[in-house]
Amino acid sequence: MDERLRNLKRSMKKTMFSDLNFTEKHKNQVKDKIARLNIKSEEELVLDILHLLNQKQTGFELTQWMRARGIHNYENNEGQLYMLLHQLEQKGYLQTNWHEDEKYYLVTNKGNKLLSLADKRRMSTKSIFKELWEG
Repeated sequence: MDERLRNLKRSMKKTMFSDLNFTEKHKNQVKDKIARLNIKSEEELVLDILHLLNQKQTGFELTQWMRARGIHNYENNEGQLYMLLHQLEQKGYLQTNWHEDEKYYLVTNKGNKLLSLADKRRMSTKSIFKELWEG
């Protein structure tokens, strides 16, 4: 996303838009709208987390990957992320193990089946979410 914005900025400098001036208020409104677009629904977020945890990672590593992918739902509130990870573990979608005082997360076969089901059936995220929490 950052690269696209930089390209847009460069493009704007070369076009008639370079003559436009925006107030700070307008700039902040645009930034707020962009930030809201990057916030994913809980259903999409769960699927993204399961995809990201196809390799064993710590919670810290997971948050770095999420940030790199533009997922900002849990910025400044990592406790919520760890609560979600705990719920996914309790439901059997994640397994955890400790190594040298670090907790590692990895998607289980049950979690992979859910991801496969989502890919094969192209179910709506609400249907997947319902199965995830009721299954």
